[in-house]
Amino acid sequence: MDAKPDTTTEYFLEDGEPYEGGVFEDDKGKPFGEALVSCWKCGGSGRWRGRRKCFACDGNKEIEEQVRLYTGPQLEKREKAREKRRAKATEAEAVKRAEIAARYVVFRDENAHLLERAEAYKDDKFVGEMLAKAEIWGSLTCAQLDALGDCLDRKDRIARIYADSKPVAKPGERIEIEVTCTGSAKWIQKKFKGRGREEMFLTDLLDAEGNALYAITPNFGMAEGERAIVKGTVKGYDERPGWHRTQLIRVAVVEVLPSLSPEDMRVPEASPGSIHFEVDEDILAGLAPAA
Repeated sequence: MDAKPDTTTEYFLEDGEPYEGGVFEDDKGKPFGEALVSCWKCGGSGRWRGRRKCFACDGNKEIEEQVRLYTGPQLEKREKAREKRRAKATEAEAVKRAEIAARYVVFRDENAHLLERAEAYKDDKFVGEMLAKAEIWGSLTCAQLDALGDCLDRKDRIARIYADSKPVAKPGERIEIEVTCTGSAKWIQKKFKGRGREEMFLTDLLDAEGNALYAITPNFGMAEGERAIVKGTVKGYDERPGWHRTQLIRVAVVEVLPSLSPEDMRVPEASPGSIHFEVDEDILAGLAPAA
């Protein structure tokens, strides 16, 4: 670029700040100048990747670069064009939101029963996400509707199984109890003590009286349908899934009992005054660990 001699025109930077310094022209006649700008390498932090001094700005956070210069009328023209684009984008956004709102009304009417069931489980992470996405986009895909329906069916089935569940024993009490595994999950996580990682097991259990128990420990796990007599210490209770659950810690297997197949697994007799129900193969197929 060649220096532009004897210019009396007032120039500004893109942000409207007056420019004082040498003015140059490119081969197209557009004016440029040199100004301090935020370092493009470190983002103005002065540290490269947050570890050491940035080699581009030498830790000064700013570098001198050639920048485009504008006159006052040019800046006004650019601002008007920017406002026009903003207004156009705002109008398009309003039209899009109106279309989504109209689409959601139709979707809600067509799937009223499913959405009504979902409202009862809106605290569940997956169900809550599906309800939120339906409002954001105005509808759900067929695959999302199927997944939501399956999730609600599974939760209804599990709720039927644990309908008569009550707290077991008192916190701190060591108990020996016969249980059947109704679902399990496992994952790898950092050890609570020491270094390294360990495999953690979440095991949902059902006792002979229809009470729900669960254990989260790296030292105990069972597969669905397996039965055993176990010893464990009652840590506490919760009702997060919608029924009483008792958490066990320091669980140990005392005796392994014959496993139950989906065909012969049944919920124990209900207590007097309550409704009796059975767990059939369809229910067992939808069993999953409590959230």
